Amino acid sequence: MLHDNMLLTARKLEARIRELERYRYTDHRQTGPFRFWVDQEAVVGAMPPEDAQWTEIGLGGRWRGWDLTAWLKAEVTVPAEWAGRRMLGLFDFGRTGYGHTSGFESLLFLNGKPYQGVGGNHNEVLLPPETAG
Repeated sequence: MLHDNMLLTARKLEARIRELERYRYTDHRQTGPFRFWVDQEAVVGAMPPEDAQWTEIGLGGRWRGWDLTAWLKAEVTVPAEWAGRRMLGLFDFGRTGYGHTSGFESLLFLNGKPYQGVGGNHNEVLLPPETAG
């Protein structure tokens, strides 16, 4: 009986979480398309060369490969009316397989400078106030 009550409580909590999820991010903008480039050499610390052959990839686009170093670029403008609000970027580059070792790892650059690591378990990035506008 105790197990049934716990299971019922867990189901109720899961339903409530799903119900509240839409309020977690109250105002959002999707970005894209992105410019995409695969770095075949993957030299640690190196930036993409000026003559890199970038292609375009949209939201939901796919690429393949294990241990792949790929670069994505996008110009994003945060609305000026968001000034004074708590702002964050939400990044989900998907999964490459199953388990906890098959997600993505990345480094977010903001205005051309390294800003924060982003990964499958850490996909929210708080943006500085001056980002708005």
